Amino acid sequence: MTIYGRIILLLLIVFELAGCNNHPSVGSPKSDTLMSKKINHFDSSQAEKQSLNCYRFVLKRDTILLQLRQSGDSVSGFMSFDNYQKDSSHGEIKGHNKKDTIYVLYNFLSEGMRSVMEIALLKSGSSLIRGIGTMVNNNDTVLYKDHNSISYQDGQKLDLIPCDSFESLKK
Repeated sequence: MTIYGRIILLLLIVFELAGCNNHPSVGSPKSDTLMSKKINHFDSSQAEKQSLNCYRFVLKRDTILLQLRQSGDSVSGFMSFDNYQKDSSHGEIKGHNKKDTIYVLYNFLSEGMRSVMEIALLKSGSSLIRGIGTMVNNNDTVLYKDHNSISYQDGQKLDLIPCDSFESLKK
């Protein structure tokens, strides 16, 4: 990754973290019409092993959407950051559950550039709280420096929503 690419990635992370101390506002006309996902039909043995959940965080005109498929301790899905007057991003996530926390690698496209960033999500009731922590660049991937120092106190709270209210996250 070039120095220019690293600067853009660092700026994206700073912009994402800058909104962490705000509290979400109720609904947004833009977010209510976004994203509808058709759920694949599974036989009963697969349905017991896999679950599909969808989450949304809204702060004024910024929206985070997450579609999360869980199978045992493995998770995968899609995530989208729709930021007002900032670079938006969307892409795939893959990771695992560890106790009450989900750790994923977010492989995303933003402004034509492919990047990978680690995201931690703490389970809180039916919601997920996005963790905040010091990030380090390891090759072309941005990771938390120390999982034990991730804070969830001021993180963005993604609320569970029906998946049938989404359009496909995969564009």
